[in-house]
Amino acid sequence: MIKYANPAFLQLTGYDRDEVIGKTARIIKSGEHPDAFYQQAMGGRFSPENHFERSLSIAKRMENCTYSEEKTITPVFDGAGGITHFVASGRDVTQRKRTEEELQQAHKQLLETSRRAGMAEVASNVLHNVGNVLNSVNVSAALLADKIRGSKISSLVKTTTLMRQHPNDLAAFFD
Repeated sequence: MIKYANPAFLQLTGYDRDEVIGKTARIIKSGEHPDAFYQQAMGGRFSPENHFERSLSIAKRMENCTYSEEKTITPVFDGAGGITHFVASGRDVTQRKRTEEELQQAHKQLLETSRRAGMAEVASNVLHNVGNVLNSVNVSAALLADKIRGSKISSLVKTTTLMRQHPNDLAAFFD
């Protein structure tokens, strides 16, 4: 049961002191965590040697909006080592969590952009190399075409045609 609430807790949660005194900490339970989460945080884990528990949880303000809270729970022990009550303090880390999530998203985007840039560079290099090969083929084909145009192949074609027209009298044809 809540026996005392400091002004920072009241400001963070939006409750008035008389709205929380006598109530349990369930008043700020968000519903975002299973019951096992709370049982683990409070159940039998404390001893004079293990004197606090720090955790990150989602809590609920009076107007039902949630916030991320970093909470420290410290038990108060009696002379026999038994727990008489707990002192809990917390701080709103909602903005820090949002910033961490934004940073994580930016990191993912940066990795994806980097991956795509790497793929684009590989593709660019492949296209450059293919372009070089095609350029060499183009130059070679142009040189070959120029050689053929400048050769006397047309005379050879005419000679072959005439030889085919006179197969039986080639000796007289060449005279």
